Amino acid sequence: MENHFQDLDAGEAYEIARKRIFAELLDAHHTTFYTVISVIQATCFGFLVLVCFEEGRHFGIYQWLLAANTLVIIILV
Repeated sequence: MENHFQDLDAGEAYEIARKRIFAELLDAHHTTFYTVISVIQATCFGFLVLVCFEEGRHFGIYQWLLAANTLVIIILV
């Protein structure tokens, strides 16, 4: 394997390596972001289901509308 940094001084080689690592982190950002958002979304959905299951007998129309609105927001995010 060739060393592409052999003609560069230490500062230039460091800067090129740093930029390459930064670009790889930015590429991985999308995957990480969607994974974290999915975990948060699943947690919120589970909590909403738990509240509706335990307190649904006491809900009026307003509470059911709020629960439906919350569900739509969770799905859209």
